[in-house]
Amino acid sequence: MVSRSKPKWKPDEDNILKQGWDGYWDQQDVSFVRRRDQYPGGGYPFAKDPHFPMVQRALAGLNGTRVILDAGCGSGQWVFYSGAKGHRAFGLDISSKAITKATALGRQQDLSCGFVLGDVRHMPFPSGMFDYVFSFGVVEHFSDTISALRESHRILRPGGRCLVTVPNIYSMKLISNFILKTLGKLPFEREDLYSPSKLSCGMQKAGFVDRGHGVLPSGYMLGSSPLLLPIIGDWLFGVFYRTSYFIESRQSRLGFLSYCIGEKIA
Repeated sequence: MVSRSKPKWKPDEDNILKQGWDGYWDQQDVSFVRRRDQYPGGGYPFAKDPHFPMVQRALAGLNGTRVILDAGCGSGQWVFYSGAKGHRAFGLDISSKAITKATALGRQQDLSCGFVLGDVRHMPFPSGMFDYVFSFGVVEHFSDTISALRESHRILRPGGRCLVTVPNIYSMKLISNFILKTLGKLPFEREDLYSPSKLSCGMQKAGFVDRGHGVLPSGYMLGSSPLLLPIIGDWLFGVFYRTSYFIESRQSRLGFLSYCIGEKIA
């Protein structure tokens, strides 16, 4: 039996998060998620996603059939990919709209993946159930990030690992979020930014041993504002993208996404 301390988040935070993400996923077109037979090969639709190389490496390092969770799964792309690679894959999300769409996609692709409506701060899974947990762009939306990280630690088996990514404070994201918040147009109620070292500290506070942290090359460190410009916008964004990727690939501090890989020790 795991003792649960009193939640530190505000009572209305749950409703704000659910309403915000339901609104987001209600508007998302997920038809780009393809059939099962297109996942294992080169036709995988998320091959250009910055997370893809790390997900590939994580799954390649697992022996046999393992139990995988995407905590904050959205439309379920990493759940489907893990399932197509032969693992028992589950997805959890706070949005009922996301879970409904992901479940429907799972049926279409004939993949036996499980999708559960729930909160990453108190997940409805027994301790030690999973071998690997992915959590991409999720924990930064909570006032008590450590609670979410501790839950991922709890549900992992000894030796299991958790890969977390969050927006990096050392990027144009800091300026763009400030402008959007000032204008009252920030898409989400809360989105904290973490340097790689700060994310690592949070993972260690949650009980993990740091097995690597840094910047995940994405090409978005300098932002995408050039796309707002007529005529030269696409060309200028291409320059921004290539410059960002070059910088992100050659150091571990500046970049759009921070990542940390944590391991649960017995």
